[in-house]
Amino acid sequence: MQTSGLSPMTKISALEAYKISIVLEEFVQKLTFLDLLKANMGDEMSENQSEEITKAMDEQRRLEEKYAQLVQKRGQLKGLSQKGELSETKGAILQVSKDLKQSTKKLMRQLKDNPDVLGN
Repeated sequence: MQTSGLSPMTKISALEAYKISIVLEEFVQKLTFLDLLKANMGDEMSENQSEEITKAMDEQRRLEEKYAQLVQKRGQLKGLSQKGELSETKGAILQVSKDLKQSTKKLMRQLKDNPDVLGN
């Protein structure tokens, strides 16, 4: 059952881009909130735990930025001459999205294991 010559990525690229922007906006809001919490934590959390959470937050931001850059790059790649680069970019997007999912799980686990007074 063949629908057309377009790949599924091409058919949903606008929708996918919209979803990605929503997810990234939510991540930014959550990270902003976490930054506020981090600034107000004081001595409630040991220095080591705080460093681990900070590293996880920094990694989360780095992956989000890389993901956004790759999605933007994918949108700019057009034509047969860039088919190889487009394929590489799609592969990189998949890998970064997996890494981002793992990073999010790790960050949430750390926050759950080290709650603050206000709650996560």
